[in-house]
Amino acid sequence: MTTLDGVSSAIAIKNYLSRYGIKTIDTHVIQYGDKEYAVPKPKDKTLHVLVDFAHGKDAVMHIHTDHHEGQVGVSKGTSTSFVHTPSNAAYISSVLNKSDAFPQEDLQLISMVDSADFAKNNITPDDVMRSAFNMDSKLDVSRNRMMMGLVCNKLILAYKNKPQFMERLVMMANPSLISMYNITKYLAKKEGYRTPEELQAAMDNYIGIQKEKMSDTDNIRDIKSIKTGESMQFGNITVQYGSSALMSPKVLYDRYTVFKNHPDSVYLVMMWPVGLLQITKNPFRKKTQESSNVHLGELAQRVLEKWRSKLQSNEVSLEYIKRTFEKKANEESMGFGFKDFLALFEKYAKGIEGKEWWRNMIADITDKPYSELSLKQKSILRKVSVTAWDVIQAQSGGHKDITNISGLNFIGKGYVDIIKGMAVDAVKELQRIQD
Repeated sequence: MTTLDGVSSAIAIKNYLSRYGIKTIDTHVIQYGDKEYAVPKPKDKTLHVLVDFAHGKDAVMHIHTDHHEGQVGVSKGTSTSFVHTPSNAAYISSVLNKSDAFPQEDLQLISMVDSADFAKNNITPDDVMRSAFNMDSKLDVSRNRMMMGLVCNKLILAYKNKPQFMERLVMMANPSLISMYNITKYLAKKEGYRTPEELQAAMDNYIGIQKEKMSDTDNIRDIKSIKTGESMQFGNITVQYGSSALMSPKVLYDRYTVFKNHPDSVYLVMMWPVGLLQITKNPFRKKTQESSNVHLGELAQRVLEKWRSKLQSNEVSLEYIKRTFEKKANEESMGFGFKDFLALFEKYAKGIEGKEWWRNMIADITDKPYSELSLKQKSILRKVSVTAWDVIQAQSGGHKDITNISGLNFIGKGYVDIIKGMAVDAVKELQRIQD
């Protein structure tokens, strides 16, 4: 689970299981990337449930429910419920549960936040970025409740990396945004987190810092020399590279800052030095017929196609993949095993064909923690590989209004230059389809 829909989904499934006399005894946060494989191994004689996540977990999960467009790595023996809906919480609460766990107005807000469907609801960047809630007598009850829900989402995002915050929130909260909001405030006060007012000041500082880094240029090639935190605008397309001062207590990062500083932007091409290129539409602008017809997932594939030959010539070993995915893992973690590798790359892998004993040896080594592998075992895993193209394709995806090109860090040295080159191509493609 992660962020508002993930937390709400976990609370909804906790409520669902309790109706059958099943008590939730523990929760863990899971995120795509290396944190995915750092999740603790499930305890024996317990029911293992995974919510709001598109990657299966090698049959250690007994129940897996998700709402994304595609799932990978789901093994036989797992009871699955995959339905493409605006949020996983809405499906669990209203359909799987048969009777609503969360109130319908809460589910509508959770779905709106998860799909970033803000324009239709007249939500502004300031509404989403606000971290303190006070009843507004000028607004009706429904609108005030919506504003409270948006603040709840903001606070969860601000505190999500605090040790055990998300886990305790799920265990303590009932299925309602009011309960989640009150528990969030309680935990923040108890643990001495930054207050909503301090968060708002830090948010305002961040907006100002990012505004100072807005570059005045109309030359697309300047993207190749863009600096951390800097943004550029080309017509209705904004490009940004990373974010400045993320670790400072005086600032608070928010993904929607770019749309506050660039309100005329229709498209955002966002580069992250961790190996991610994200292309998204401005969720605060009502879609025109022109922008509605643009499918960003298809556009990203056209951008990738320009780099196919370079990416296909770059081999990535199983040893490197396992080492990268297990950076945050320890002896208690699930880790990146052979079935995880097959779930993502079996169709493209080189070096696992041949004798059964060879494949079994590869599987046995891969299923051990990377930290325990000998030099010889690591050298054996280097004999199995996939191309950078296949790694990126397996981890990338999205839909019409937002898409990610992920895993570019697996290219190795020089991958940041490739991210910037892809950003140039994305801007050119967006300009082309608008001409």
